Amino acid sequence: MDENLTDEDMKQLKDYNFFDPEVIECPYQFYKLAREQAPVMELPSTIPTTKLFLVTRYDLVIEILKNVEVFSSNFSSLLNGKKEQDAELQKIAAQGWPQVNTLLTAAGTRSISGVSKQSLHNLPC
Repeated sequence: MDENLTDEDMKQLKDYNFFDPEVIECPYQFYKLAREQAPVMELPSTIPTTKLFLVTRYDLVIEILKNVEVFSSNFSSLLNGKKEQDAELQKIAAQGWPQVNTLLTAAGTRSISGVSKQSLHNLPC
């Protein structure tokens, strides 16, 4: 075995939970393993009748983006989830706070320009 390998190098994709706070904070190792081991993976969905997939390879993402007949970027049903059942969200909404679009919810209304693919690969945690 290579003595230069770290514990992080030894992890497999099955060792990660996509929704784990540590993965959300620093997802780069997870995404690297996902590209290598499962470039298309099904994630748990908050809606039983809806499937949610994560696609991590650039070539596959481009293929999907070009096929608007089959694939949708409308996440509104997933993002709405069980909002009416979430007491904390109801308390925030009752205070009059507006819902603000993120890059995910604003898809199609704006474009991100000037960002190179390489710069996204080199983001620090």
